Amino acid sequence: ILEQSRAHAETAAQCKVAQTRLEELECKLLKANESLARMESAQNTLESSVLPKGENRDLSPSRRAEHLLKVIREKEESSMQVLDLRNQLNKEASKRADMVLEHETEKLQLRDELAKQRT
Repeated sequence: ILEQSRAHAETAAQCKVAQTRLEELECKLLKANESLARMESAQNTLESSVLPKGENRDLSPSRRAEHLLKVIREKEESSMQVLDLRNQLNKEASKRADMVLEHETEKLQLRDELAKQRT
């Protein structure tokens, strides 16, 4: 009877561990399903914003992927052009700032010379 009691207690402990593990796995599965739903929603939003209207359902997955890659490349190129333009503007602004600084320096030097001549 003592041996059966130990075996029963051992089995009960194993069941409790298994139940806890099952609950952990169910929680992970729930989180994974929620994450998958969010990703699918984001993908649908992306596709609906970049794919031509009415063609979303007509394109095969490979054609959809090609179209999305094309749009992404265009956006990257556009972003690079914007960055290039910003760099050019910054260079121009820097040149102008240098010119203004040089002009102001010359004005101060002329004022100093005038002040010296007056005294």
